[in-house]
Amino acid sequence: MSASYPHPNRFLRARRARSAQSAVGPWSPAAFTLVELVIVMVILAAVGAMAMPRMQNSIQRTRIESAAARLTNDLEHSRSLARTRGAAQRVVFSVVGSTSSYTLLDAESLRLSGDPLTVELSGDPYQVSIDTVDFGGDSTIVFNGYGLPDTGGEVQLSSGSYQATLVVEHPSGRIYRK
Repeated sequence: MSASYPHPNRFLRARRARSAQSAVGPWSPAAFTLVELVIVMVILAAVGAMAMPRMQNSIQRTRIESAAARLTNDLEHSRSLARTRGAAQRVVFSVVGSTSSYTLLDAESLRLSGDPLTVELSGDPYQVSIDTVDFGGDSTIVFNGYGLPDTGGEVQLSSGSYQATLVVEHPSGRIYRK
């Protein structure tokens, strides 16, 4: 007795019938149409437009936070150097046009060249401006050999709609953000 095998064309006809049922029209469903791609691009553009203001606010907030932290650390460093060396340490703030910076005049140890350390806040990475500097009517603060400031005062920084005010208390020399 011989086994009867089904005719091979029977399987091919069944496979063609299944693929014909799954296909919609003459086009294959595996590809995207131009209209579908344009709709997706419009949706992505709308979502991006909604997210952009939040992203810019976040960037400005990060810039002001990092600039305030840098300035606080540099003021604390100058104060510490004054106590360690037993000599006065000066920090001079400068606002010329759109350029905002400060210089640690007596902190040569921070630079290999021996030049004073100048931090430009209006450039990268901070892009922050110094709005006001008031140390008893002066833009310079001096920490004496005991680390105490010659006068109290504050520095106000801004970036976009965000602001930060750093205060140096007199006579304690405590530095904090208001």
